[in-house]
Amino acid sequence: MKRLKSLSKRPKDLLGKNAEELKRLLEIEENNAERIARLLDRGGAIAIKLERLESQGIHVLTRADPDYPTRYKERLKEKSPVILFYAGEKALLGQPGIAVVGSRNLDNVGEKCAEFVGNVCGVSGLVLYSGGAKGVDTISMKASLDVQGHAVGILAN
Repeated sequence: MKRLKSLSKRPKDLLGKNAEELKRLLEIEENNAERIARLLDRGGAIAIKLERLESQGIHVLTRADPDYPTRYKERLKEKSPVILFYAGEKALLGQPGIAVVGSRNLDNVGEKCAEFVGNVCGVSGLVLYSGGAKGVDTISMKASLDVQGHAVGILAN
């Protein structure tokens, strides 16, 4: 990605290039150029899959997109995810909030605490970020949404 930026190019500019052209353009080893060329050749199949996801309300953002959350780039730099899949309001990504993760198995006190944190987050206007797992995650997310707050579930893989 750094090399593309230095050339004022975007990932789409690699489409249609063969391994030799990629090797020269990106100044990479032949085996890497061949691998990238093979991956780029799968573009048609990927486009079909992306259209299917789009029809199901699942959208894609890449680090090259202008709407990609700037906070992710600023804080994570090169470690920020290359691709984000999302459903719902993308403007919530990277907004100020509180991350909540916790146990899947809770007693009554733990459930009430998770609800309280979710309620406070929702009422205060902070986005509640969570992994969406059973237990603390889902209880706090639901509590935030119940008071007209916002919740973002960040799922691995």
